[in-house]
Amino acid sequence: MEDVYDLADVEEVVKMCVLSYLTRRENIKFKDLQKPVSDVNHSILYDEESYYFAEAMLKEACAPITETVSFIQVKKEMELSGMLACNDTAKKNYTVKKACYNQEQEKVARPRFIKISREKMYLSDGIEMMDIVEMERNHGSRTI
Repeated sequence: MEDVYDLADVEEVVKMCVLSYLTRRENIKFKDLQKPVSDVNHSILYDEESYYFAEAMLKEACAPITETVSFIQVKKEMELSGMLACNDTAKKNYTVKKACYNQEQEKVARPRFIKISREKMYLSDGIEMMDIVEMERNHGSRTI
């Protein structure tokens, strides 16, 4: 994953891993960041520009990739390709804190997430990741 060609490929590989992972796990829901969330570990939060993944969820989704490279390397390549927005990559911190209302605890929490550009998660025909996941869950067939 060192050269420029591979940097472009990381986006496609991550998208396919995440898509495959999410279509098999109906308990994971997409939730608007502005609305209350009951479980950030089983939700992908989103706003107009980004998806917010719990780090453990993204790591599990990327398990096929991490059979050959470390998850830190995957995050580094994602950041270099422009997929991630991070706080401090010098310290290998590829997460951001994001305020969200925790419905169970009835308070605002600031958990850490891996922030991924929604645009970078579009599939080749311009369809959003969350729309494809919903279509596949509802119809059971790949529409890409």
